[in-house]
Amino acid sequence: MEVGDTLGQIEFAVLEAVHRGALRSRRTTRQIHVLQRQPDGETILHNALHQREQNGLLFSRRDASGRQCNLTPAGRVRLRADRQFRAALARVLARSG
Repeated sequence: MEVGDTLGQIEFAVLEAVHRGALRSRRTTRQIHVLQRQPDGETILHNALHQREQNGLLFSRRDASGRQCNLTPAGRVRLRADRQFRAALARVLARSG
């Protein structure tokens, strides 16, 4: 993924969920709408989390209650930029429709 690329639907949803603090324990895929209907939702989620950690967009650590994920400064910047892009795209589409 290049710096200027927008995040895919799952990657965006995962970063949003991490930002909201919604990723805890086994209920994780229920917190991410695009993964609720996926039979392999947990696997997809863990792969997406691992890839985002490898890209430096989030970090995780284990504590007494399980694994905790947080966005890095780069992850917050990336999420903000993607939100702005999606909002601008929605405005353009609304005007053209």
